[in-house]
Amino acid sequence: MIKIEKDVAVFIRSNLPTVCIHKTMKTESKRGSYYVEETSAVMRLISQYRKNNERVIEEYPVSK
Repeated sequence: MIKIEKDVAVFIRSNLPTVCIHKTMKTESKRGSYYVEETSAVMRLISQYRKNNERVIEEYPVSK
């Protein structure tokens, strides 16, 4: 099982509806973690999602 984020879980469910995704739940805060099975199809989708949604970090000049 691999821990994933909510947006990745939504992406996987839209492309592979039969894949098993578990969500653990905290009692009071309704927060939880998503876990997905580790198969080759799921791993390909996760890498595809990460390539398409790279977060760009801008570096600002630092004066010394």
